[in-house]
Amino acid sequence: MPVISKKKKGLSESLSVPFILLIIIMSIVVFFTFNIAMRAYMRKAAHEQLLETRSTVGALLRKELSEELLSSDANDATTAKSRALIVALNSAIRVTQSASDSEIAILGANGRVLLPKEESLSYNLNQAIAKVQDRILEGKNTDTFNIREQGTNFLVSYETFNTTKVASRTQYLVIVASLEGMEKLLRRINVLLILIMSGVTILGAIIASSVASRVTKPMKEISKYSKRMIENDYTPLVLETHTKELDALISDMNHMGEALELKEQTKVDFLQNFSHDLRTPLMSIQGYAEGIVTGIFETPQKPAQIIANESLRLKHLVDQLITLSRLEANGLKVNKETLELYDFLNLLIERHEGIATQSHIQIVLNCSKDLKIVTDEDLLEKAIGNLLSNAIRYANSHVIMDVTSQKNKVTITVQDDGPGISESVLPHIFNRFSKGNDGNFGLGTAIAFKAIEQLGGTLFARNHSKGAVFEIVLYEVHRSLNDQ
Repeated sequence: MPVISKKKKGLSESLSVPFILLIIIMSIVVFFTFNIAMRAYMRKAAHEQLLETRSTVGALLRKELSEELLSSDANDATTAKSRALIVALNSAIRVTQSASDSEIAILGANGRVLLPKEESLSYNLNQAIAKVQDRILEGKNTDTFNIREQGTNFLVSYETFNTTKVASRTQYLVIVASLEGMEKLLRRINVLLILIMSGVTILGAIIASSVASRVTKPMKEISKYSKRMIENDYTPLVLETHTKELDALISDMNHMGEALELKEQTKVDFLQNFSHDLRTPLMSIQGYAEGIVTGIFETPQKPAQIIANESLRLKHLVDQLITLSRLEANGLKVNKETLELYDFLNLLIERHEGIATQSHIQIVLNCSKDLKIVTDEDLLEKAIGNLLSNAIRYANSHVIMDVTSQKNKVTITVQDDGPGISESVLPHIFNRFSKGNDGNFGLGTAIAFKAIEQLGGTLFARNHSKGAVFEIVLYEVHRSLNDQ
């Protein structure tokens, strides 16, 4: 079933969009939180101010209003006086309150409007009085509440009072304050908030885009560089990012490019030289075989022996390649068992005595005869055998093999008195494409390294004053050694 690939977001979008969304969400939260808090504060302030005004006006009414001013049969002079008093009280309220739209009314004990006259009542005051009358009938003598009429909120407060001259008669003082001024102020603040938050969002989007660009631009260049490396173009990437992590990434990419370039060049050189190593014995075999066929040689024994030797040389090269490939692929099974190390090394040296004698090289072994380790004999033979062959090849007069043991490890060193390892070769000595001091490409050190690695040990190479030293450290020591 074919996999349907979804369109993925770009890195710039992935970085900037969450940042912009965060700004928008925070702006919305701030906007609504501010509105809720501001409305609560304004209503509380208006409520407290209205109660204070009601108390002040109530005290004034108790002192100034008389029974005659409130009676229904008052004469014209009394009515004019009451109206003047109401106008004065309304003016006082407008000065006292921040909201200018405030009105008062006086109701009788049964809720009937006493002042001002009903024909002069505004629509809002009339609606407020109707609500107050309902509450009076419910037995509530004092209350403060909100009403909404014609799209405007009003705060209504009323209380009972008695005139000083007729204390037994109860009236109701009603004050209605419009909250329209507060609503207008809040709307203006909201417009200002929206403008500020829009500006912050736009500024945040610009900043997020800039930051994302500073990240994505180097990433695009790094992507181009990686594609160039695929095409074997390892020209270093020069890019200043002003970001520590990206600079480190670019530096690592350049180092990787250098390593790949070196590996690629070494591989090419290895193949060229190794093909030469293969071609030389093949040409020798071909030449001697043709000579035998054409009868150039009087006796075929000598050319046949040369052909056999060159065939063995070819087999050795091919075997080394196969062995290294299997080691790198973990294709060799590790069978560990207890091994008498002295006997093992002594036998290995005997196998190399012929080559060493021909080169006038002496091999010295320093090892305890009762030392035992748990290891794979075949892998250990491949490792030490290759190191010993290399040591014999480069030694001037002798090769020393030292074995030292501690409680939980054994160290085997193979040391020659040759020219040592070139400093340029030493860091890459265990690379399968490493080139030796003599210009030859050998697989022995690479095989030794991989073999010891599979045994769970370590292999080091260094120079000393009189040649090269290869040091093997193995950690699985026989129990009898630990008891010593």
